[in-house]
Amino acid sequence: MSSDTSIYTGLWVNHSRNTVLGATITLTTRDGGYLQAFLVLLITIAGGAFWRITSYLIHQIRADSGPRDALHYQQQAVLKNSDSALGAAWTFARVSFGWRQHVRTRWWQFWQSRTVYLIILALIIAAAFGAASIFSSQVTKSAGTEVLINGVNCGFWTFDGTVTTGWELKTLNDSISAASYARQCYDTNNTNPLQCNTYNVPQIPWTTNQNASCPFQSHTCLLGPTTSYQMDTGALDSHDILGIDAKLSERVTLRKVATCSPIGALPYAVLANQTVDGGDMTDEYIQLNMGTAFTGFNWTYEYNTHSYFVNQGYDLQTINALAGQNSSWKPVQAFNRTDADVSMFFFAPNAINYVYSTSDPMFSANIERNITNMDGTPLFYYLADQWITVTGCVDQYQICNPNKPGLEGCTPLGPLEWLLNENLQIGLNMYQFETAGTIFLAMRESSMFYSVNGRGNSALKAQSTIFSNQQVANLPANQWQIEASGWFAISLASLQQALVERATGPANIIEYGGSIRAPAANDRYSQAVCQRQMIRNVAGYQNFSTLGVVIILVIGTALVVLGMVIDTVVGWIQAWFHRHHARLSWIEDGYLQLLRLAYEGAEYEDWEKCVGDIPVTVALDEEGQRLGGLDISDLDHPRLVKNVSATSSIDEIPHQEGTQLLQWEDGQPT
Repeated sequence: MSSDTSIYTGLWVNHSRNTVLGATITLTTRDGGYLQAFLVLLITIAGGAFWRITSYLIHQIRADSGPRDALHYQQQAVLKNSDSALGAAWTFARVSFGWRQHVRTRWWQFWQSRTVYLIILALIIAAAFGAASIFSSQVTKSAGTEVLINGVNCGFWTFDGTVTTGWELKTLNDSISAASYARQCYDTNNTNPLQCNTYNVPQIPWTTNQNASCPFQSHTCLLGPTTSYQMDTGALDSHDILGIDAKLSERVTLRKVATCSPIGALPYAVLANQTVDGGDMTDEYIQLNMGTAFTGFNWTYEYNTHSYFVNQGYDLQTINALAGQNSSWKPVQAFNRTDADVSMFFFAPNAINYVYSTSDPMFSANIERNITNMDGTPLFYYLADQWITVTGCVDQYQICNPNKPGLEGCTPLGPLEWLLNENLQIGLNMYQFETAGTIFLAMRESSMFYSVNGRGNSALKAQSTIFSNQQVANLPANQWQIEASGWFAISLASLQQALVERATGPANIIEYGGSIRAPAANDRYSQAVCQRQMIRNVAGYQNFSTLGVVIILVIGTALVVLGMVIDTVVGWIQAWFHRHHARLSWIEDGYLQLLRLAYEGAEYEDWEKCVGDIPVTVALDEEGQRLGGLDISDLDHPRLVKNVSATSSIDEIPHQEGTQLLQWEDGQPT
């Protein structure tokens, strides 16, 4: 995957779920942090609004014109003036304990308090919205970890016929990269979850059959006609497994099958002597004539037996023939398959000796040798039974249209080349056809041949247990199957790698002398598939469930708006139906109105807006509008200082001489 992979940010649908649940918002980690913080803030504000709605409803239910005790009105005041459920619970608790001390009840009788239900209700609301704030992070977890590659550089790599070195470097590096991934993520003994969470699935699953039919003419299979080893992926969903995001009607399935068997190479082997070093020396060669190779000679593979004496290690070479194409090898009839791509693997143990004997047909070593140690004790080891062994494999592929029943929507199981023409026969829609074409191109290097080609002995699992030209592991009798499974795993990892590379754009391909074959600008189907490749767990990005975000936004905003207007709207309705007591009780229980009432009780008059949220005096700066402070002459019973001027003027009226309050003429006041 390119180091500068661009990830799509915004709204998209992950079709692993339905359209509603799969709607996803992908953001950078920074922007995702902002959104998450906003959601937490909105939930907190909505919690306050919900308490305001609840407290308003309780207040109005309890409001009546009859006489009530002081506790009732204190509860009403708390309901009106508490901004949060937690703050209200604390205030109610203090009120309850204050009255408990006053009426001298026991502490365990707290649950009999008239305030306890208000405390419990407030605590439940506070806890519910607190939990909602914490679990708002679930909108990220429920969205999954898949992200879309922003396929602005989408395209497959290609080379013209004159550039061979660049093509070889590209395929070799891809094989090495795929082998590294397969070693970490397909080998069950070494699976590293931290390294295997990029592709849509860490590893593509497959099943094995150890009693498959010989992939060539039956007499060529060394172990018999029904002892071949077959690896079969079954139907791989292009969305679920390969990560090409699509709804059900736009998906295809891919099946890849590889069948391998040790080959009885003796009938095809001849010995040949060739002079070297100007004719001074003669080397013995083993030549296998299994078909004409690109070398121009009439042999397929040649081995110099002198390699044993120059202390060489394992060597592994391969050759392939693609059905329906001009290939570097033209197999003899016994190995020719028109319905499969054929690969041959030539293994030479060379100077490797074995600590343990093995009957594995590829690594067979049973020739016992011994040497005497310096202390006189014998040391036993084993030599390979043959100069070279051969393993043959065939690769077959199948594309299916899951919208068609049974095999009606499937191409025949065959070589890769068949997929090009057979795809037209299985009723694919344009999105499916483009997806199938993308998979076809990604499969170019996803064969058993490319898993090994150019890598030599590094393509062998048995190479990892070589120490100083000695095989120190006790190789099992099915080591050849273990090697074949490793090559198959590399081919699948190569497929995963190629699909992602297509979406990101091949890296360094220009430096190799190649080019990128991008989809045409007016090809909307190809362009669409370019934007559909999913990968997982990319650092720096975060997913949000669109449904979760919308639910929080809608419910949170609705609660906030309702909390802001409920008393106003209900107040209008109450005024219309002349239910003034409940309406005015809510207004007058506000702390500013309670302050006004207290000062009016202290005979400070001239107040306006007495049925609004904010009462004001007639004038703010006039001397006569100054309000008295707190009278603390009795420290146990503070009061507001009374308005002396108002009291004095009333007291002086009866003593003013000559003051005539009312005059009467003819029995009427004037």
